[in-house]
Amino acid sequence: MITKYMLSSAAVLCLFGGVARSEEQPTVDPRGAVLCSYAITAALREMASVCLASDKDLTSVLDYGVDQHRAFVLRNSTSTASDLDVFEEEHGDLHDATCEDLAADGWMEWLDNIAAASAEFRSEIDELLATDREPVWNPCL
Repeated sequence: MITKYMLSSAAVLCLFGGVARSEEQPTVDPRGAVLCSYAITAALREMASVCLASDKDLTSVLDYGVDQHRAFVLRNSTSTASDLDVFEEEHGDLHDATCEDLAADGWMEWLDNIAAASAEFRSEIDELLATDREPVWNPCL
């Protein structure tokens, strides 16, 4: 449920500094858009680290999500760890948005929902990444 919401919310992230945009439009994978989910999770992790740093459970579940995506992409692509460092930095860039800006746009509520259902979030990340395949951006929206 949370991951599905993440993927359907990518349109909002596209407006939020292009977080979920790719230069290229690779193939579609009906099992899920791993790169889109990775970009969104990296952005959420940064939001949590800036605005909710004291919530260690939330930080932990988002770290888990980023780490699982990272391992998946390293296994299933030619991307290097250095490439993924850049990817995470670019997609975690909040573009000078303040915590108040993020709250006004509903992101703090979204992070609260993930914190309240962290086991479900982990399970959905595991399900999305259970089958090795080419990581793609689509269907992102």
